[in-house]
Amino acid sequence: MFDPRYDGTPRTGGRLSFVYNNCCITIDNGEYLTLQLLEDRFCDERDQEPTDSCVR
Repeated sequence: MFDPRYDGTPRTGGRLSFVYNNCCITIDNGEYLTLQLLEDRFCDERDQEPTDSCVR
C-alpha cells in the first residue's frame, strides 16, 4: 500500500485508519503510527466538529 509505484516513483499522502481492540490505529504516509483509545476520540456535545474522521 505504501510501497513505491511500479515505475519506482514514491507514493505520498496515503492514510490507513482502522479500529482494533478499542483503539483507533492510523498510519500516515507509511511513516507515522498513531494509536488512540476510542473513548478519547468521541466528540463531546460541546464540540462543533470531530477532531478526526476515524470515529464520530
